[in-house]
Amino acid sequence: MTDIVFLLLVFFLLTSPSITPQALDLILPSANGRSENKQQASVSITKDGAFFVDAVEVEEELLESMIIKTMEGQEKPTIILRADAISPSIKLLKLWT
Repeated sequence: MTDIVFLLLVFFLLTSPSITPQALDLILPSANGRSENKQQASVSITKDGAFFVDAVEVEEELLESMIIKTMEGQEKPTIILRADAISPSIKLLKLWT
């Protein structure tokens, strides 16, 4: 019985880092509200200023066209913005303009 438990422990220790290989290392600021919209697209900004649309890195010049392409055909498009707490503010302004 202890052999099985030990094997399961080793198995989970070895496979747990590979569960989220595409996760972005963002330190998100906290908020008290809740969103009732379903997530249809996600735009993330890392602390280095790199843009990601649905976990796909996008160049700054192609950001607008990628968001439009992702939102194409959506009845009520919703974009979730995730920015690292120390990401450059100028990069956030790039999304609004």
